[in-house]
Amino acid sequence: MPPTSVKNKERRRLNKARRRKQQRSAGRKGVGGRNFDESGLGACHCLDDEVLDDLIVSAAHADCLEVDEPEALVEFLCGGCDHPGGQKAVSRRLTSRMTRSQALLLQNRWEPHEIQRVLRRKTGTTGARVTVSALRKALDHCAPEDREAWRQEVEDWLGDARVLDPDTSHWSSDVEAALRSLGVLEHLSPMPDSGLVGAKARVARSGEEERLLARVRGLLAKAESSEFPDEADALMAKAQELMARHCLDRALVEEGLAGGQRPLVEARRCWLEDPYLDAKAILLSVVAGANRCRSVACGDVGFSTLVGHPDDLDSVELLFTSLLVQATQRINALKTDPAMSQRSRRPSYRRSFFAGYAHRIGDRLREAADAATAGAAEQAGGRLLPILARRSEAVDDAVDSLFGKLDRMSVTVSDRNGWVAGMAAAEMAELVTHQELPLVG
Repeated sequence: MPPTSVKNKERRRLNKARRRKQQRSAGRKGVGGRNFDESGLGACHCLDDEVLDDLIVSAAHADCLEVDEPEALVEFLCGGCDHPGGQKAVSRRLTSRMTRSQALLLQNRWEPHEIQRVLRRKTGTTGARVTVSALRKALDHCAPEDREAWRQEVEDWLGDARVLDPDTSHWSSDVEAALRSLGVLEHLSPMPDSGLVGAKARVARSGEEERLLARVRGLLAKAESSEFPDEADALMAKAQELMARHCLDRALVEEGLAGGQRPLVEARRCWLEDPYLDAKAILLSVVAGANRCRSVACGDVGFSTLVGHPDDLDSVELLFTSLLVQATQRINALKTDPAMSQRSRRPSYRRSFFAGYAHRIGDRLREAADAATAGAAEQAGGRLLPILARRSEAVDDAVDSLFGKLDRMSVTVSDRNGWVAGMAAAEMAELVTHQELPLVG
């Protein structure tokens, strides 16, 4: 860099430091070209709520509003805006705004655990803890049935909550965390209308079906924890048989009970864990597609919405969880391989591994689903294919009504070895629908 550039950079730094010193000595700090005392803060003995709210919003959304010197603004708020009792006022108004933001989210179909999950992911543990007291107050603005359903869950979090109190040693760090959390809360969009779509009720499961699903979950858990491949394969094969039989039988039974009415469709949120959310969302999407469901990812927040028929969704959730466990076990096993231990720890390798795994799993699932459907359709005497076509159309219509136009999702692969290893792991993974099973009726 030329010497003149260095000098200019140093001159700008010194000028900026001098301006900040002058602002402090004058009892004001600039925010976006606007001085605090110009808002009346320097002339009144108590903080005006509207002006204080403006300062809180500026600090919480400093990046979006292009606020000058956001650190100075946060410091100003932590100091109570240089007013007697100002810290108490900052605590009151910041808590009030967090309460209002979370109440609005709850009214827009967010649930308390989802709000906390997003805050932990985007702001850290402290950012989530400082919002709990406000979240408890936000429940007062919910419908009575929701308030009762969520009350105990939120009460359980209070023991670990951080209250905005100027008398605590962590006051400044709590204010900073609360401002970060408020910035996240006020950027979250309403949730899609999850629940039943285009139908009023689901055919209740019998006790026998509940026992069957419990058995499937047990088999999958044993397969995932087994250290012996042959044993795991046998357990997964039995689980596959039970799940396939259950879903196909239910499709025929529900069609008969519907009496020509539109098939039942449901939407569910499936939360994904860091890291590699995009690759995991793609894995969920290919599992959903093979089971006549759709998956719509909201990658920035960290969840996907599954849309499909209830029994198909049950299968997707069980299979996705099992496949994700298997993928994680495969990549963690590479750490014990001297030739792969260092490479397998790289984020680029692991992201590419999950992407390759999802790609190959998609191919295998589609092949297995096509073979199973062809065999089942032949055994059902031509009844199954029209049923599946109507169900697929109902799912597509539900996705259109909930989300409108959608973009396709992709993930970048930057490590060829990770991609190849993921493909190989997918070849060894056990799937749900690989057998042709007889249908009841």
